[in-house]
Amino acid sequence: MIKIIKKFPLYHFVQENAPFFLMLFCVLSICTILIGTTTIFSLIKKKETPLQLKVVKKSSVSIPTPTPTLIPRILQKASLQEIVTPSIVGSIKKINKDLNLVIDENRSGVTYFETGKYISGKYKGYTRIVSLQDGFMSGVINHLFITNDDKNYILLDNQKKAEAYPLSHYLNPLNGVNQSKIIKIEEVPSDLPDVIKLDDTFALFKKKILTEADKTVATSEALYAYKPQSNFSSYKNLSSQNSFLTFYAMPAYPIGGWTEQRYTEEDMAFQKNELKYTTGVIVQDDTGLSYEYTLSRLSNIKSNPKKSSDLYNVEVNFSSLYLSIKKEEIKTKNALYTLYDVAIPRNCASSPDTYVVSNINSDQLLSIGKTNDDIELYKLKGESQYSFLYNLQLDSKPGSEKIWNRASNELVNYPTLEDYVAKNPILFFKDPWGRWVALGEFDYVLPGGCGKPVIYLYPEKKEKVSLSFNQPIQFEVNIPTYHNGWIVDASPNGTLTDLQPQHTDCDLIDTNKTGSEYAKKSCIQNTYPYIYWSGNTVGEPYPTSISHGWYVSKEDLKMFMGKKLIEIGLNQKESNDMMEYWIPQMESKNAPYYKISFLMTRQMNDLIPMSIQPQPNSILRVFLDYLPLLKKPTDTISPQTITPFIRNGFTVVEWGGLKR
Repeated sequence: MIKIIKKFPLYHFVQENAPFFLMLFCVLSICTILIGTTTIFSLIKKKETPLQLKVVKKSSVSIPTPTPTLIPRILQKASLQEIVTPSIVGSIKKINKDLNLVIDENRSGVTYFETGKYISGKYKGYTRIVSLQDGFMSGVINHLFITNDDKNYILLDNQKKAEAYPLSHYLNPLNGVNQSKIIKIEEVPSDLPDVIKLDDTFALFKKKILTEADKTVATSEALYAYKPQSNFSSYKNLSSQNSFLTFYAMPAYPIGGWTEQRYTEEDMAFQKNELKYTTGVIVQDDTGLSYEYTLSRLSNIKSNPKKSSDLYNVEVNFSSLYLSIKKEEIKTKNALYTLYDVAIPRNCASSPDTYVVSNINSDQLLSIGKTNDDIELYKLKGESQYSFLYNLQLDSKPGSEKIWNRASNELVNYPTLEDYVAKNPILFFKDPWGRWVALGEFDYVLPGGCGKPVIYLYPEKKEKVSLSFNQPIQFEVNIPTYHNGWIVDASPNGTLTDLQPQHTDCDLIDTNKTGSEYAKKSCIQNTYPYIYWSGNTVGEPYPTSISHGWYVSKEDLKMFMGKKLIEIGLNQKESNDMMEYWIPQMESKNAPYYKISFLMTRQMNDLIPMSIQPQPNSILRVFLDYLPLLKKPTDTISPQTITPFIRNGFTVVEWGGLKR
């Protein structure tokens, strides 16, 4: 038998190549062992480690990539009648340890709070946890988690966003979160949904969790501690017709600052008594966790991420125009403006909530018709004690001889009060609580607002940087053009190349306009020294009073500003740029004295939050607030405390000021 086999050619082939086949056999055996071992270990590992979440990683390639397409936001909606029993109960309790759920690269401080336990639903028995962190450029950042073992956590957010956006993008829910602790991302139904339907016309639209400084925690310049705001005993209750949700009226910010100079003490006292509240509503669940909502027309709440609103030159993640009403939506024969929204807005920054007029009654109002969603609208009957609201509305948009008219898209003569009132600049309607709400015309654009904020970017190496605002901006100037944000190639020396040059028309830049002298040449060369914008925003309202600062004579302005800006942390070029713009602005008021204060980084983060990717290591935001004075006040003013800014790594510097 053996002799016969030896005669086969295959046998001779194998015999002659025995070393090769022996090596092949060994390799295959080792691979089989390795594959089997890897499979076993992978099965063991799968049981012990969190789920690996699918996210779009940041590319290491330096070729500019387009901004990710915004995905529709799925809004959780529920009518008040549907929220019958609480799904989560308990109280707010601080967790006195670091759960390591949030990455604290900037050492800004993270605090954690238990906020109740689910008593029904899919996650019955799970504890809800809120993390609060100083967002540096974005106010207070919060994340919501749930857990049933204090080891593995579910992040309450949208998994599709984690797949759609790079991990470094602020819209990715895993941005800044410790992924090793997260087993999955899920949107869990809440007792505080995004939209609370009040009736067939109105709804409450969720804005943000309410927080306050935690004064029990010792803080330093690098640590700001926050806690959920839960005590509203001094606030006015609103009926919620619900056994466990509590509603409070949001107090109004006084119309202070630049407007109060235009009115008598009697007018301002009247305003204080009559405009006590806004259409903002605080909603508190059974645990004490509270969110700020804003009253909205149900028909205005959208989920289209690419919808540009008629009010603001910006595309946002979702569009909610709150109470905005267009002329064509009103069935009336009365003369009207083309658009109505926030009454008596303030330049630079205005709340999206409009005013509730406290003591006005139906006898002082005349119906003019209804909207297509059945809101009955009213105007004042002739002369009234409330006619001063017309003055407030007109003077909320201070101008000189010309003012921009949005409807005609041109500069027009500043209207007389008589002409202004003839088209009914303020309309009234009753909200679901029977309160009279005022809406103001938005045809006339607020001029100036935040004056020439300039943003310098100093990365450690040349790289692509994207910057966007987290709330709507009404631009007066934006160079280069803001198109879903700015995307630039930034060099360590601050030089910027616009990566969206097709959206900036160099021929439209007016070099005779103060602050834009350099811009046309920069546009043609596509090389900019900084990002420049000016305009107004709707979000957090501008501070009504700033108690600290300095009284400075006109003769000492240049010396004071030069010294103070360097003390704050601007370099010589940045200081010179800021003074070149703002010293002439202040001196043009021809006042003998000025009250000067600065809003700093934390205040600006709340007022006009921005998102920057990649995230900077150090950020300085300086905003000039000044007030011309006819004489030096006799009272003393406490100097503002200045903490010198330290530059470290990728640095962002911004300066600007309030146009008066």
